[in-house]
Amino acid sequence: MSSRTTAQPEPEDAANQEFQVVSRHEITAILREVIERRLLVTLYFGPADGFIVTSLLRLNPDFEELVFDPAQDASINHAIEAAERLTFVTFVDQIKTQFSTPRAEATRLENHPALRTRLPQSVLRLQRRNFFRVAAPQGTPLACQVPMPDGELARFVIDDLSVGGVAMLAGPGFEIFAAGTVLENCRIELPEHGVITTTIELRNQGPAGDRVRYGCRFLYLAGTVASLLQRYISQLERTRRALG
Repeated sequence: MSSRTTAQPEPEDAANQEFQVVSRHEITAILREVIERRLLVTLYFGPADGFIVTSLLRLNPDFEELVFDPAQDASINHAIEAAERLTFVTFVDQIKTQFSTPRAEATRLENHPALRTRLPQSVLRLQRRNFFRVAAPQGTPLACQVPMPDGELARFVIDDLSVGGVAMLAGPGFEIFAAGTVLENCRIELPEHGVITTTIELRNQGPAGDRVRYGCRFLYLAGTVASLLQRYISQLERTRRALG
C-alpha cells in the first residue's frame, strides 16, 4: 500500500518531544476530529511491522476506550490483538498525527465487528516549521501586540501564519528592528479560539508597499499553545476550501 511510505511512524523520542500533546482535553479533541472527518489511519502492529489502513469509529472517554475498524482478514485481527503495542498514523490538514496504545481486543459496535483499545497518553503532531503557512483572514485582520522597550504596546498586522512562525506588517517607524531581535510576551488573539502569548524572533525584513514586512519565528512554543494555533490554522484552511 502507498501509505506504507507516507505514513511511516516517527520515533517518539526527545527529538520530537516538543510536538507531543499530553493534555487529555487536547487528545480527545484531536481524536474526535479524526473520527468526525472520517480520516484514514494507518495502524502498525506486531514485531514484523505489519500494518493495515483503518478508521477510528468511536471515542468513549468515560471508559478510556477508542474503537476502530477491524481488518477483513481474521488472521490479521488476531495478530493485532496479539501485539503488545499499536501505533496509529494519520494526517490532519497535512499535519502528521501519531499515537500509540497498548493491546487491542475484539468488540462490537452497532452489531458490527470492531476492535477497541485504550486512549493514548499522548499524541504526536509533527508540526515542522517548513509546514504550510496560511494567509491571515482579510475580513477581520489578525494582529500581534508586541511590548516595546519603552513599555508601550505596538500592534502589528499579521500577513500570514504557521505553527512555526508569523509574518507581520509594520509602519516605516519600525525599520529599526534588525534580524535576530527577540520580542517577548507577544500576544495574538485567535477569534473563537483564544489568545496565545509567546516569544518571537525577527528573522528577516523587506518592503511591503509603504510598510515593512517582518518574517518571524516562534521561540519556546508550548505544546498546548501549538495545538491551539494548529486548530485555528486548520479551521482557516477548511473555510478557504469550502469557499472554493
